Amino acid sequence: MLGIGECKIDRVKKLYVEEGPEAMLARKRPERKYARKVDGELEARVIAMSCSQPPEGHAR
Repeated sequence: MLGIGECKIDRVKKLYVEEGPEAMLARKRPERKYARKVDGELEARVIAMSCSQPPEGHAR
């Protein structure tokens, strides 16, 4: 009904029992460092492109 699997429900229940409701609601920062795939320049270009007029012959 909610699109949540039984494993997720079990993890949330376990976290609630072991660490309390505050830990269950707060997100933890990932331990692993992730490399950024998009920098500010590319993000600005994508936004500008999406806000511009579509190419001739295309609806969007």
